[in-house]
Amino acid sequence: KKIAYFGHIDRRRECGQDGQTVHSRTILSSLQRLFPDALVDATDSVMPFGAEKDHSFQIGMAASVRDADAAFLLVTPYFLTLFLEKIIAAEDVPKTVILCDGEWPLRYADEAPPLRNQLKRLRVILVETDRLQIQLTAKGFSNVRTLYNYRLFKAETLNAIRPRSKLCRCVVYSRVIPEKGVAEAAQAIRQYNKNADRPLTLDICGPLSRMDERWLDTQCVNGDPLIRYRGVLNPDTAILTLNEYDCLIFPTYFFMEGFPGTILEGLAAGLPIIATDWNLNGEILKDGENGYLVPIKRADIICEKLALLAGNDALVQHMSRENIKRCQDFNPAGAEKVLYEVLHELILS
Repeated sequence: KKIAYFGHIDRRRECGQDGQTVHSRTILSSLQRLFPDALVDATDSVMPFGAEKDHSFQIGMAASVRDADAAFLLVTPYFLTLFLEKIIAAEDVPKTVILCDGEWPLRYADEAPPLRNQLKRLRVILVETDRLQIQLTAKGFSNVRTLYNYRLFKAETLNAIRPRSKLCRCVVYSRVIPEKGVAEAAQAIRQYNKNADRPLTLDICGPLSRMDERWLDTQCVNGDPLIRYRGVLNPDTAILTLNEYDCLIFPTYFFMEGFPGTILEGLAAGLPIIATDWNLNGEILKDGENGYLVPIKRADIICEKLALLAGNDALVQHMSRENIKRCQDFNPAGAEKVLYEVLHELILS
């Protein structure tokens, strides 16, 4: 049996550690382990430059789906539109499963009737929260299931995590681009430190493109010795590194944000989390219980939340322990059960 898998596996750059790449590789690893007797034919969904003009990429994808017993896609809305409209044959739609990052299926359900009808013909649409499943079902979709984001953490790694006790060191952990709110996090730290008896530090970790280096230096670090860029974390030891910090700041307003792996790893690392109330963040964080939700582009409010944590060690300890427990809600066993059920039926049919 053959499963055609399309995801952002980023074979061109071995160091690619953005959230979509890590998520795609995690799903691929699960499929290979869950179906050891099947051939999982993996294709990077990042199209090579010029692929839309020479069509060789699309032709190869179409052949891969045609020859497979099941097709599984973890892709962007643009790629899915191209896939459904120009690549996949009508008879292959019913054997295709897609995993949607974020809320965009709701938008397509309302604004793109032709694509909406094709989405309804897919075997299964996997969304990242129960709320999205309920909302799409209310719009007439009968093929929606929930598959939340997850990570394949090693047991010994999770056992090494220790609760945090007081706020001293903060971290931003994401792609280092303006839309992830990195500058707002740095501004909040500087604002807090102006009148603080015990200043906070901020480390910025994540993939940084060469074109964004000057922006990071002038708009975020800006010569402040307490704010530093620390490079890309090793995914195998990322939560151990994060556990050396005391708070994760995630002020994203990235339009394609789904169920952020950043928050998931922050939970696993036992960090209180300050994040924007953006897309699905509010379904993972409970404001005031295991972190804080703030409006986008409001460094002043991030600063206020930092002050609350800095002035209350017991609150830091409570949120840290809550997030270590909360991480257990997103254990891989439940997610992999959904993966297995969905694809097992397809490859046996």
